[in-house]
Amino acid sequence: MSSNVHHLYLFFDTPLQLRRVQLICQYLARQSWEQAERWIHELDPALDRSALWDDDWANASALGHPQHLELGFDTRTTAGMPWRLLETLFQHGLQAAVLHVFYDQVGESERYHFDAGQWVSHHAWLARYPERQVLVDPDAEVYPRPGQEEGNDGTSLRNPAQPMAIRQLRERDQERDRQAQESVQALLETMASLRKSGVSPVDGIAGLFMLRAGFRGLCEAVAFTVVAALAFRGKGLWLWLALGLVLAVVLPLYRMASARREFAGQGGSDPAS
Repeated sequence: MSSNVHHLYLFFDTPLQLRRVQLICQYLARQSWEQAERWIHELDPALDRSALWDDDWANASALGHPQHLELGFDTRTTAGMPWRLLETLFQHGLQAAVLHVFYDQVGESERYHFDAGQWVSHHAWLARYPERQVLVDPDAEVYPRPGQEEGNDGTSLRNPAQPMAIRQLRERDQERDRQAQESVQALLETMASLRKSGVSPVDGIAGLFMLRAGFRGLCEAVAFTVVAALAFRGKGLWLWLALGLVLAVVLPLYRMASARREFAGQGGSDPAS
């Protein structure tokens, strides 16, 4: 079964904070929930285990080093990123972190860098912590060398346009998940409604596909008419309006016919063929 393999390099403000979180993560990795929760309470009485851990994570490990903590776990391919874990740790002594994710299903890896509670570029992170590069890339395979566009192992280095708070990352992904769930629910409701009305779901979806294409054609016709009228500063306005009216009929029909042919070519049925 495919999974997403996560590996975190965690750097803390003080050795004491490192040891506390290391102990908590080691108990969590062993699923020793009672001991883990006791130390979580020592860290922050108001903190809940779910803020640090998802019980669905598998193959977990926590390895302590003098300067940092390595935390690993596997998730389902549909699971989200561990933004809440990082957000919580940054509120409890985490100074900087690197997240490396291997997507087993496609055989690709990507890496994120965090500093002071923000997602930052790998350039900024390595410039601030040059001594830590050997800790997060011991084989010198991830980061590109001078003259290279990427490292030897092909890891994608994810860099934001500007630093972004982890809270924003979490909220962004939550909004995307919500929209995706709403889209799926709307599609299921549409298909159920089509079945009740005696219309084949495939034909119904094809109809929606064609309506969308027709609306696109109408928008193109309106845009052309407006641009042409402005470009010629109102000269021959009635001619352009007449041409726009013709396009408003022809372009939607053309787009709908093209969409119908495309849908039929992808496996849909074309009753006219």
